[in-house]
Amino acid sequence: MSLSSLLALASLAFLPLISAQAEIPVFPTLNSLSMFGTGCPTGGGQGIGAGAVNGTPVFKFPEWNLDLADLDAEPSEGEEEDTEPATSVEKFCIEEMQLGGGPPGYQIRVPKVTVGGIADLEEGSALSVSIETAAGEADVGVGETIVHPADISDGVFEVQVETTSETWSDCIADDGVVPLIRVKTTLSLYREGEEATAGTVGAADKSLDSALSVHFQAIWRECE
Repeated sequence: MSLSSLLALASLAFLPLISAQAEIPVFPTLNSLSMFGTGCPTGGGQGIGAGAVNGTPVFKFPEWNLDLADLDAEPSEGEEEDTEPATSVEKFCIEEMQLGGGPPGYQIRVPKVTVGGIADLEEGSALSVSIETAAGEADVGVGETIVHPADISDGVFEVQVETTSETWSDCIADDGVVPLIRVKTTLSLYREGEEATAGTVGAADKSLDSALSVHFQAIWRECE
């Protein structure tokens, strides 16, 4: 990602993060960030920083456009037709963040991720939003939410995906370096039946107005 994008996210460090479990202000700094996957920003990751909520960054993904019409496209010249046609279109992005400024003697975990964006689903189409989270060597937490047409309001959806793992990270040492945080977000657009129903997520113009929004919630507690 570009230096300007990284600096924009680093500036979020001065916003306090106060958890429900530990009523102490935490001022994390973004020491490093890497992303990889089919839905991650390209071209240096411009525009991915979109402010912060409760002290952790909100990411924007303009590349996350999905269209069920791609399932109906004819094979290009020279391509062989699949014997088992695809039943969904999907993209994913993995974010790995190294934070500093953590409270020594505390642990962290990521219990919830909020995902939102624009979508247009015909009846019979659905969107799966699945999440994997981890902090350091802790067990991976997973979660999934299904979005149906009735869940979309004025062309916009937003879901909070809770993860299964309640395992906490290792204790933060005196240097304040937080165990590596890893968040994987996968969106899968599919048809619930055999009918060729329509559905889109995001837009082909890949603008920030139609970008997918991803925000992870972190909570802290004193080491036991």
